[in-house]
Amino acid sequence: MTSAGSRGFLLVATGAALWGSGGIAGAFAAKYSSLSWPAISSARLLLAGLLMLVLTAITGDLRRVQLTRESVRRIVATGVATAIYATAYFQSLPVVGVAVAPVVSLGPAPVAVAVYAASRDWRVPGRSTVLALVAALTGLVLVSNPTTPAADHRWFGLGLGLALLSGLAFAASTVVNQRVVPGLNPRTIIATSLTLAGLGSAPLGILTGADFTTVTAPAWAAIGFLVVFQTVIAYLAYFGGLQAGLPATTAVLVLLIEPLTATLLALLILHEQLTVPVLLGMVLLMLAVVLVRPGRRSRVHGRRNRDSRPAREKSG
Repeated sequence: MTSAGSRGFLLVATGAALWGSGGIAGAFAAKYSSLSWPAISSARLLLAGLLMLVLTAITGDLRRVQLTRESVRRIVATGVATAIYATAYFQSLPVVGVAVAPVVSLGPAPVAVAVYAASRDWRVPGRSTVLALVAALTGLVLVSNPTTPAADHRWFGLGLGLALLSGLAFAASTVVNQRVVPGLNPRTIIATSLTLAGLGSAPLGILTGADFTTVTAPAWAAIGFLVVFQTVIAYLAYFGGLQAGLPATTAVLVLLIEPLTATLLALLILHEQLTVPVLLGMVLLMLAVVLVRPGRRSRVHGRRNRDSRPAREKSG
C-alpha cells in the first residue's frame, strides 16, 4: 500500500461521506423556507465558490494562478459539469427520495469512467475492478426501489433521468480533473469552478423560487452546513484525493460511500423504509468499496508478482 494511494483513498472517502449528507441538509433547508431545490443548489454553489475565492485570495493561491488555455479549459469544463451535476441531483431529490437519488446518480459513474479508462489505455480493467463494478451495479439496482414512501410515482422516471444525468456529469468532472494542470491547484479549481457553476445555475433557481426572505434560522443553518461541509470541505477532499494519484475508476467506486451515508441518514432521520433488497444492496455497495481499497489491490499485485517469479526464473 503506497502512502499516496492510502491518502487519496481516505480523502475521497471523506468527501463521499460528506456529500452523502447533502440530501438531508437540503431537505431541512426546503422544509424551513419556500426556496426551491434549484435555488438551494445554486445558493450552495455560489456561496461555497465565493468562500473559496476569499480563502484562496488570503492564502495567495489565487494570485499564483497561471491563466493558460489549458487552465481556462479546465475551470470552465469543471464549472459546467458541476452546475449540471448539482442542479440535476438536487432536483431529483424531492422526486425519487433522499435515499434513492444519490444511489442512482452514482450508478453510471463507475461504468462510464471504467469504460473511458479502458478505451484510453487499451487495457481491460483488473479482476477486482470488474467484480467491484458488478457488485456496485447490482447494489445500485437493489437500493433504487421506487416503492419507498418518499418517491413521487408520477414523476419517478423523470427523477431517475435527472439523477442519472447528474452521475454522468460527475463522471466527466472526475475524468477531467484526474490530471494536474501546471499552475492550477485543487483549491483554485474548486473556487473558480464552484463560482462559475453557481452563477450558471442561478437563473433556474430564480425562476423556480428564490425568496430568501422566507429563510428561517434552521434553514440558514442547513444552508451553512451545505456550503462549508458538504461543498467546500467535501470538494477539497475529493479533488485532493484525485490529485494524490488515486485512479479515477477507483475514486468513483469509493464514492459509493455517499449513497450508503445518504441511505443510512434517510433511514435514521427521515424514517424512509428499509427493505431486504435495500439492505442487500447496501452490503454490495460496501463490498465494492472494499474490493478497490489500496491495501487489497497492493496485496493482490504482490501475490501475482511472487507467483510469477519462479516461472520467470525457470524460463531464464
